[in-house]
Amino acid sequence: MKEKLSSVGGYVSLSWVKAHTGNPENETENHFAKLATEIGNGFEIPASHFFLKKNIKRDLLNEWNLSWWDSETGKRGKDFLPTTDLELLTLNKYLVYLVTRHGSFIAYLHRFDIYYTSLCLCGIIGDAGLIFLNVDLQRIFILQSP
Repeated sequence: MKEKLSSVGGYVSLSWVKAHTGNPENETENHFAKLATEIGNGFEIPASHFFLKKNIKRDLLNEWNLSWWDSETGKRGKDFLPTTDLELLTLNKYLVYLVTRHGSFIAYLHRFDIYYTSLCLCGIIGDAGLIFLNVDLQRIFILQSP
Protein backbone atom coordinates (compact mmCIF):
# COMPACT_ATOMS: atom_id res chain seq x y z
CA MET A 1 0.00 0.00 0.00
CA LYS A 2 2.86 2.32 0.87
CA GLU A 3 4.39 1.75 -2.59
CA LYS A 4 1.09 2.57 -4.32
CA LEU A 5 0.76 5.79 -2.33
CA SER A 6 4.30 6.90 -3.13
CA SER A 7 3.74 6.27 -6.85
CA VAL A 8 1.00 8.95 -6.95
CA GLY A 9 3.58 11.66 -6.59
CA GLY A 10 2.92 13.10 -3.16
CA TYR A 11 -0.76 13.86 -3.66
CA VAL A 12 -1.84 11.36 -1.01
CA SER A 13 -0.32 10.85 2.41
CA LEU A 14 -1.20 8.82 5.46
CA SER A 15 -0.90 9.81 9.06
CA TRP A 16 -2.17 8.23 12.25
CA VAL A 17 -4.66 10.20 14.31
CA LYS A 18 -6.40 9.12 17.50
CA ALA A 19 -9.79 9.89 15.94
CA HIS A 20 -11.94 7.84 18.26
CA THR A 21 -10.81 9.41 21.49
CA GLY A 22 -13.24 11.85 23.06
CA ASN A 23 -15.75 11.96 20.20
CA PRO A 24 -18.95 10.06 21.19
CA GLU A 25 -19.96 9.31 17.58
CA ASN A 26 -16.52 7.97 16.75
CA GLU A 27 -16.45 5.97 19.98
CA THR A 28 -19.75 4.33 19.02
CA GLU A 29 -18.53 3.60 15.49
CA ASN A 30 -15.32 2.15 16.87
CA HIS A 31 -17.28 -0.03 19.31
CA PHE A 32 -19.51 -1.45 16.56
CA ALA A 33 -16.59 -1.90 14.17
CA LYS A 34 -14.76 -3.99 16.79
CA LEU A 35 -17.92 -6.03 17.49
CA ALA A 36 -18.44 -6.63 13.78
CA THR A 37 -14.92 -7.99 13.37
CA GLU A 38 -15.36 -10.25 16.41
CA ILE A 39 -18.87 -11.53 15.63
CA GLY A 40 -18.73 -11.58 11.83
CA ASN A 41 -21.83 -12.24 9.71
CA GLY A 42 -25.26 -11.78 11.22
CA PHE A 43 -24.27 -8.71 13.19
CA GLU A 44 -26.93 -6.00 13.08
CA ILE A 45 -26.29 -2.35 13.85
CA PRO A 46 -29.39 -0.56 15.16
CA ALA A 47 -30.65 2.22 12.90
CA SER A 48 -31.12 5.71 14.25
CA HIS A 49 -34.58 7.16 14.91
CA PHE A 50 -34.04 9.74 12.15
CA PHE A 51 -33.06 7.07 9.62
CA LEU A 52 -36.10 4.92 10.42
CA LYS A 53 -38.49 7.90 10.36
CA LYS A 54 -37.12 9.12 7.02
CA ASN A 55 -37.36 5.70 5.36
CA ILE A 56 -40.81 4.90 6.75
CA LYS A 57 -42.08 8.30 5.55
CA ARG A 58 -40.59 7.71 2.09
CA ASP A 59 -42.13 4.22 1.86
CA LEU A 60 -45.54 5.46 3.02
CA LEU A 61 -45.52 8.27 0.44
CA ASN A 62 -44.57 5.79 -2.31
CA GLU A 63 -47.36 3.45 -1.24
CA TRP A 64 -49.80 6.37 -1.08
CA ASN A 65 -48.82 7.44 -4.62
CA LEU A 66 -49.35 3.92 -5.96
CA SER A 67 -52.74 3.73 -4.27
CA TRP A 68 -53.62 7.20 -5.60
CA TRP A 69 -52.93 6.25 -9.21
CA ASP A 70 -54.45 2.75 -9.01
CA SER A 71 -57.73 4.13 -7.65
CA GLU A 72 -60.68 4.46 -10.04
CA THR A 73 -62.18 7.31 -8.01
CA GLY A 74 -60.94 10.84 -7.49
CA LYS A 75 -60.23 11.62 -11.14
CA ARG A 76 -61.00 15.31 -10.62
CA GLY A 77 -58.64 15.41 -7.66
CA LYS A 78 -55.87 13.91 -9.79
CA ASP A 79 -56.27 16.80 -12.24
CA PHE A 80 -55.44 19.27 -9.46
CA LEU A 81 -53.05 17.10 -7.44
CA PRO A 82 -51.13 14.72 -9.74
CA THR A 83 -49.09 13.20 -6.90
CA THR A 84 -49.53 12.79 -3.19
CA ASP A 85 -47.51 15.19 -1.10
CA LEU A 86 -47.51 16.08 2.57
CA GLU A 87 -46.74 19.71 1.73
CA LEU A 88 -50.08 20.09 -0.07
CA LEU A 89 -52.23 18.92 2.82
CA THR A 90 -54.67 21.68 3.64
CA LEU A 91 -57.56 22.43 5.90
CA ASN A 92 -59.04 24.95 3.48
CA LYS A 93 -62.62 23.71 3.06
CA TYR A 94 -63.13 25.61 -0.20
CA LEU A 95 -60.16 23.89 -1.82
CA VAL A 96 -61.49 20.54 -0.61
CA TYR A 97 -64.93 21.39 -2.07
CA LEU A 98 -63.35 22.28 -5.41
CA VAL A 99 -61.23 19.15 -5.67
CA THR A 100 -63.80 16.64 -4.37
CA ARG A 101 -66.98 18.31 -5.72
CA HIS A 102 -68.49 17.84 -2.27
CA GLY A 103 -70.24 20.56 -0.29
CA SER A 104 -73.52 22.39 -0.31
CA PHE A 105 -73.69 22.75 -4.08
CA ILE A 106 -76.79 22.05 -6.17
CA ALA A 107 -75.31 19.07 -8.04
CA TYR A 108 -74.06 17.45 -4.83
CA LEU A 109 -77.38 18.00 -3.04
CA HIS A 110 -79.28 16.63 -6.05
CA ARG A 111 -77.13 13.51 -5.95
CA PHE A 112 -78.69 12.67 -2.57
CA ASP A 113 -82.22 13.80 -3.53
CA ILE A 114 -82.01 16.83 -1.26
CA TYR A 115 -82.48 19.26 -4.15
CA TYR A 116 -84.79 18.78 -7.14
CA THR A 117 -82.27 19.50 -9.92
CA SER A 118 -78.52 19.47 -10.49
CA LEU A 119 -78.65 22.52 -12.76
CA CYS A 120 -77.94 26.07 -11.71
CA LEU A 121 -80.26 28.92 -12.76
CA CYS A 122 -77.91 29.56 -15.68
CA GLY A 123 -78.48 26.00 -16.98
CA ILE A 124 -75.03 24.64 -16.12
CA ILE A 125 -74.41 21.85 -13.60
CA GLY A 126 -74.15 23.60 -10.22
CA ASP A 127 -71.05 22.06 -8.69
CA ALA A 128 -67.98 23.49 -6.99
CA GLY A 129 -66.20 24.02 -10.30
CA LEU A 130 -69.01 26.24 -11.57
CA ILE A 131 -68.86 28.49 -8.51
CA PHE A 132 -65.09 28.67 -8.03
CA LEU A 133 -64.10 28.93 -11.68
CA ASN A 134 -66.74 31.49 -12.70
CA VAL A 135 -65.88 34.96 -11.37
CA ASP A 136 -69.42 36.35 -11.73
CA LEU A 137 -70.89 33.47 -9.75
CA GLN A 138 -68.17 33.89 -7.11
CA ARG A 139 -69.40 37.42 -6.45
CA ILE A 140 -73.00 36.23 -6.07
CA PHE A 141 -72.03 33.25 -3.93
CA ILE A 142 -69.72 35.26 -1.66
CA LEU A 143 -72.22 38.12 -1.26
CA GLN A 144 -74.99 35.67 -0.32
CA SER A 145 -72.85 33.71 2.13
CA PRO A 146 -73.48 34.46 5.83
